[in-house]
Amino acid sequence: IRDKYLNKNQYQKVMFKMFNEKKFNHKAFYKHLFMNKYDLFQLKKLGHSIGLHSHEHPTLMENLSYEEQYKEYRKNMEIFMKILKIDKTEIKTMSHPCGSYNKDTLNILSKLGIELGFKQIMDIEKDKGMNKVNNSFLEIARQDHSKIIKMIN
Repeated sequence: IRDKYLNKNQYQKVMFKMFNEKKFNHKAFYKHLFMNKYDLFQLKKLGHSIGLHSHEHPTLMENLSYEEQYKEYRKNMEIFMKILKIDKTEIKTMSHPCGSYNKDTLNILSKLGIELGFKQIMDIEKDKGMNKVNNSFLEIARQDHSKIIKMIN
């Protein structure tokens, strides 16, 4: 429903209505649900590569215009550069939100200097022009964590 029938504002209105009905204080859970500046610094300090994932995490990136996609990744990059006090040459990786991307996405990522991108799709998607699992360095397949947990249990 979120991805096909509601726009962002409609979806948020429904979510906040449900939060209110259940007396769920979403602001109290932010620190448990989202990374903060300290978390980013710690990851960098531990030697991890910090990669892009978009600014507002659209679930269907492939449906956004070139300009909208560019804004998503550029804003994400600018925030990381500001927080971590790095330049864009230090951001070389990314992960496609919900595995959603298209040729525009790949062009944008290349333009931003991204060299390695991950998708959580392990299948060959012929309808997206794929002829193998890993079609470029910006489309490296990885197993989605939810599937790994299901396989373990």
